[in-house]
Amino acid sequence: MWHFDLMREAVFTLALAACLTAADVPKDKPKPERVVPARKITPDGFVMENLVRGSDDRWHVRGEKQPFTGLVVDTIFRRVYETRYLKGLKHGSYTIIHPNGVIAARGIHREGKRVKHREWDIEGGQIELDAWNFDGTPRKKQ
Repeated sequence: MWHFDLMREAVFTLALAACLTAADVPKDKPKPERVVPARKITPDGFVMENLVRGSDDRWHVRGEKQPFTGLVVDTIFRRVYETRYLKGLKHGSYTIIHPNGVIAARGIHREGKRVKHREWDIEGGQIELDAWNFDGTPRKKQ
């Protein structure tokens, strides 16, 4: 009977050692997110949008067949816009940053639809939003 106890203890010890060792194995690093500027300036001085809507009604990087997955970064009037896309649709978090570095807006898209949105003034105070307009834009409280 003592052989059975000894064997059970050995198996338990080996299983514990295997679990502890497996926990230390480094995980595969996540693939880096692809970052694309929203527009570029051609050598002729023309501004060209990098993302174009394809015949499949999804966003593609100009000249590519696959729908875009990654982060699009844009700057308009010194405000920075960061929007994530998955398979050609806005999906995930988006952020708009005031010129002074304070967050202006933040929200979430799911499969191309905006599901959450918050805004802050230039000093960082949250702007209270009342409801949504029919076009999906937030309506500020009066």
